[in-house]
Amino acid sequence: MQKDAGASKQLNQSGQNLVRILIASYFLAVSVGFIPGTVATPLTAWLLPAADAELAARVIVFATAYLVLVGAWLRLSALVLANLLFWSSYIGNATAGNVEAFWRDIALIGALMLTYTQTLPRAARHRAALHWTPRVRKLRPSRASETPVTPVMPRRVVVAPRAEAPRPDNTKLMTQSGRDENIFRDDYELALAS
Repeated sequence: MQKDAGASKQLNQSGQNLVRILIASYFLAVSVGFIPGTVATPLTAWLLPAADAELAARVIVFATAYLVLVGAWLRLSALVLANLLFWSSYIGNATAGNVEAFWRDIALIGALMLTYTQTLPRAARHRAALHWTPRVRKLRPSRASETPVTPVMPRRVVVAPRAEAPRPDNTKLMTQSGRDENIFRDDYELALAS
């Protein structure tokens, strides 16, 4: 029998973070222009002039890839980046017949989607590179006011004991009629009279 038969075969959070950083660094390098790849220029070209469209596309890809890299708003940033790259790759590569580049972009988009879909709900705090931990602040008196601080003494609250109210004696009520009355008996005469 194997020792690790019951061990989990899933990729842990550290592995997912490394894969996410690798994929985001690829998109960052593409957006800066270090390596060739698909940028969202075909999507911004119909809205802006050519020079501004390329700059806007690179800024959008860089911003969303950076958010994916640090793990901030991971689901939203990954979906925005995936949609931008899918449609720009479809417009730029698939319609031109460059199936190889389109296939590469689809594989990268699928890997990008896997970086956030397989995370455990409890691992959400380990996903992001930047953490915020709330802490209790300690208050200190300011030195601006030179008035002496007098300690506040709490008042002692004394509760007076309550006098117990006498309980009603229910046994007297039962014996006043002289007989034990059965409330569940069938009274045919009373039923016929009504």
